[in-house]
Order: sequence, then structure tokens, then C-alpha cells
Amino acid sequence: MARHIPRVYCPQPLLGQALVTLTEATAHHLLRVLRIKAGMSLILFDGSGGEHNAIVQNCDKHQLTVELGDFVAAQKESPLRLRLLQGVARGEHMDYAIAKAVELGVAHIQPLMLERSQGMDAKRLAKKQQHWQAIVQSASEQCGRTILPSLGEVLALQQGLTTAAEKPSAIISWAIRQIV
Repeated sequence: MARHIPRVYCPQPLLGQALVTLTEATAHHLLRVLRIKAGMSLILFDGSGGEHNAIVQNCDKHQLTVELGDFVAAQKESPLRLRLLQGVARGEHMDYAIAKAVELGVAHIQPLMLERSQGMDAKRLAKKQQHWQAIVQSASEQCGRTILPSLGEVLALQQGLTTAAEKPSAIISWAIRQIV
């Protein structure tokens, strides 16, 4: 049976590098969850297009170093430059919407604070923004995208609609309730 080769996002630029030390969180996932060992293959991408074949060179408890191999200029992006305006939803609903948007090829995700969105203070909003960015990265790893979609700061509805009017290729996720 063929072994799955893990695909990993690396936030630092990869072109021109021979050895790359992965972030602690990425190393932890590869070492503890996927049980990667020295000599195993990986695919690395930095979100700017294309991907690199790589071989694990050194791994210890908290650090993983890989040697970059061939660059593969894979074009896996949609020719459409779609923007999604997504109302901030509660719980895992927002996470799900972001992951599916990435998988469907959306180039930019714009969260919007709507009338019925749950209000958040600045500190909690910053944590949510980091969490959503991690979902964008993870979904990109899973679905094979080579360019990381951008995630905008949370805007009020009117600001988001004004921005969308300036850039015509926008999808607005809108829930409509019918009153019977």
C-alpha cells in the first residue's frame, strides 16, 4: 500500500533555501500525530504558488529540519478571483464556512459583523482571526492549493458591501429566512 505524503504549509519563503526548519506547531503535528521520521518525504508550500518535494533530515522533540528538493510549479488555482463576504457565525459554523470556501477556490474571505452576529471585544476578535487563519492554512494543505487565500479583518456590513462594490467578483453568503 502506498503511503500518503503529508503536505505542509510553511510561512517562510522557500525559494532559494536548501534546509528549512519548520515551526514548533508544525513540527509537533508531524512528529507526534503523523509520526514522521528522518528520511521520510514531505511536500512543502509557502502559499505563493507551487510546492517543493522535501526529505526530513533531522528531527528531535521540538524541531524538524527538512531538505528541499525539486520545485513543482503546480497550477492548482481557479482562474476566477472570487471574494466571499461571510457573516460571522457562532461556534463551528464560521470555521466550516471558511474551510469550504478555501476548498472551493475562493481567493479572499471577508468576515462581516452583521446585526445578529455575536459581538466580540478586540482581544477575542484577534484570537478568532488567528484561529480562522489557521483554518485557511489547514484547508489549503488538505485540498492541495498552492496559493493561500487571503483573510480580511472583520468589517461592518456596510464597509464590506462598499468594498465588494469596488471589486465585482464577490459572493455574498446570505441566510434568508422565510416566515410562514
